Amino acid sequence: MTDDPSRIPVELDAPWPPRISPYHGEPTDANTATALHILRLLNRAEEEFEEEREQGLEITEIMFECREFWGVREAGSEPELMLRLMLQHKMVSQDDSEHFSWVRQRSVSDLYHITDLGKSYLEAKIIRSGRIS
Repeated sequence: MTDDPSRIPVELDAPWPPRISPYHGEPTDANTATALHILRLLNRAEEEFEEEREQGLEITEIMFECREFWGVREAGSEPELMLRLMLQHKMVSQDDSEHFSWVRQRSVSDLYHITDLGKSYLEAKIIRSGRIS
């Protein structure tokens, strides 16, 4: 592997043109990039909402935020599938208790939250990409 961005290694069996992330440091695999995007969304939701019960996103909110992400739009990655996979690997948790959300001004259920394992994975990927040291 080379550090020269003009020399991108291409597998012989890979589709042409090769899928290249539009963001420097992002994985070129659309599913991995989509999973990281979802973890970023959940991490941001945790930071933005003060009350613990509000610190998550519903599936509709996640799907809305992912609709323009390159992994979904261009490569056809499925956010729901990535979310289920991260649930199985305990990177994301789901709170299915219904309650009234003052922030959203409606009743919500099935909020997804980032777990400590998900935060560790996200931080490791960000450090590895060179965005923080």
